[in-house]
Amino acid sequence: MEILTIQERAQWTRLKNVLSFQLSPCDRIRSFFTFSSNSRTPRGMLPLVVCSSNSETVRRSIKKKTVSAWNDLPKTWLLQDISINDFKEKVYNHIVLIRKESFIKF
Repeated sequence: MEILTIQERAQWTRLKNVLSFQLSPCDRIRSFFTFSSNSRTPRGMLPLVVCSSNSETVRRSIKKKTVSAWNDLPKTWLLQDISINDFKEKVYNHIVLIRKESFIKF
Protein backbone atom coordinates (compact mmCIF):
# COMPACT_ATOMS: atom_id res chain seq x y z
CA MET A 1 0.00 0.00 0.00
CA GLU A 2 1.32 3.42 -1.01
CA ILE A 3 1.38 6.26 1.49
CA LEU A 4 -0.05 9.54 0.22
CA THR A 5 1.88 12.78 0.67
CA ILE A 6 0.27 15.58 2.66
CA GLN A 7 -0.77 17.35 -0.54
CA GLU A 8 -2.20 14.15 -2.04
CA ARG A 9 -4.06 13.37 1.18
CA ALA A 10 -5.59 16.86 1.15
CA GLN A 11 -6.74 16.35 -2.45
CA TRP A 12 -8.16 12.91 -1.58
CA THR A 13 -10.09 14.40 1.34
CA ARG A 14 -11.49 17.27 -0.73
CA LEU A 15 -12.70 14.89 -3.46
CA LYS A 16 -14.25 12.53 -0.93
CA ASN A 17 -16.08 15.49 0.61
CA VAL A 18 -17.65 16.47 -2.72
CA LEU A 19 -19.38 13.12 -2.96
CA SER A 20 -20.28 13.17 0.74
CA PHE A 21 -21.82 16.62 0.35
CA GLN A 22 -23.88 15.46 -2.64
CA LEU A 23 -25.25 12.52 -0.64
CA SER A 24 -26.11 14.71 2.35
CA PRO A 25 -29.79 15.08 3.29
CA CYS A 26 -29.20 18.80 4.00
CA ASP A 27 -29.90 21.07 1.01
CA ARG A 28 -27.52 23.71 2.27
CA ILE A 29 -24.58 21.28 2.28
CA ARG A 30 -25.57 19.77 -1.09
CA SER A 31 -25.60 23.22 -2.70
CA PHE A 32 -21.96 23.97 -1.78
CA PHE A 33 -20.80 22.32 -5.03
CA THR A 34 -22.85 22.58 -8.21
CA PHE A 35 -22.65 20.08 -11.04
CA SER A 36 -22.64 21.51 -14.55
CA SER A 37 -25.66 20.51 -16.59
CA ASN A 38 -24.28 21.98 -19.82
CA SER A 39 -21.76 19.31 -20.72
CA ARG A 40 -20.88 18.97 -24.39
CA THR A 41 -19.49 15.47 -24.17
CA PRO A 42 -21.24 12.44 -22.69
CA ARG A 43 -19.55 11.67 -19.40
CA GLY A 44 -20.06 9.35 -16.53
CA MET A 45 -19.05 12.08 -14.12
CA LEU A 46 -20.54 15.51 -14.46
CA PRO A 47 -18.04 18.35 -14.02
CA LEU A 48 -18.43 20.87 -11.25
CA VAL A 49 -19.15 24.51 -12.05
CA VAL A 50 -15.89 26.48 -12.01
CA CYS A 51 -15.70 29.59 -9.82
CA SER A 52 -15.91 32.62 -12.11
CA SER A 53 -13.99 35.23 -10.13
CA ASN A 54 -10.33 35.81 -10.92
CA SER A 55 -9.43 37.37 -7.60
CA GLU A 56 -6.40 36.08 -5.72
CA THR A 57 -8.63 34.90 -2.88
CA VAL A 58 -10.71 32.69 -5.18
CA ARG A 59 -7.66 31.34 -7.02
CA ARG A 60 -6.19 30.14 -3.73
CA SER A 61 -9.45 28.89 -2.23
CA ILE A 62 -10.11 25.31 -1.25
CA LYS A 63 -13.28 25.33 -3.33
CA LYS A 64 -11.35 26.27 -6.51
CA LYS A 65 -8.75 23.54 -5.84
CA THR A 66 -11.51 21.02 -5.21
CA VAL A 67 -13.39 21.90 -8.39
CA SER A 68 -10.18 21.64 -10.44
CA ALA A 69 -9.29 18.26 -8.91
CA TRP A 70 -12.83 16.92 -9.44
CA ASN A 71 -12.89 18.03 -13.08
CA ASP A 72 -9.52 16.30 -13.64
CA LEU A 73 -10.83 12.88 -12.54
CA PRO A 74 -11.38 10.27 -15.28
CA LYS A 75 -14.54 11.11 -17.20
CA THR A 76 -15.50 7.45 -17.56
CA TRP A 77 -16.19 6.89 -13.86
CA LEU A 78 -19.84 6.26 -13.10
CA LEU A 79 -21.14 7.74 -9.88
CA GLN A 80 -24.59 6.20 -9.93
CA ASP A 81 -25.00 3.88 -6.97
CA ILE A 82 -21.35 4.14 -5.89
CA SER A 83 -20.59 3.95 -2.20
CA ILE A 84 -18.32 6.42 -0.44
CA ASN A 85 -15.81 3.66 0.31
CA ASP A 86 -15.64 2.55 -3.34
CA PHE A 87 -15.18 6.16 -4.44
CA LYS A 88 -12.42 6.74 -1.87
CA GLU A 89 -10.59 3.66 -3.13
CA LYS A 90 -10.92 4.77 -6.76
CA VAL A 91 -9.61 8.26 -5.95
CA TYR A 92 -6.74 6.82 -3.91
CA ASN A 93 -5.71 4.51 -6.78
CA HIS A 94 -6.02 7.37 -9.27
CA ILE A 95 -3.76 9.64 -7.19
CA VAL A 96 -1.15 6.87 -6.81
CA LEU A 97 -1.29 6.16 -10.56
CA ILE A 98 -0.75 9.83 -11.43
CA ARG A 99 2.21 9.97 -9.05
CA LYS A 100 3.78 6.87 -10.62
CA GLU A 101 3.28 8.28 -14.13
CA SER A 102 4.81 11.63 -13.21
CA PHE A 103 8.15 10.19 -12.01
CA ILE A 104 10.92 10.03 -14.56
CA LYS A 105 12.23 6.50 -15.00
CA PHE A 106 15.81 5.93 -16.04
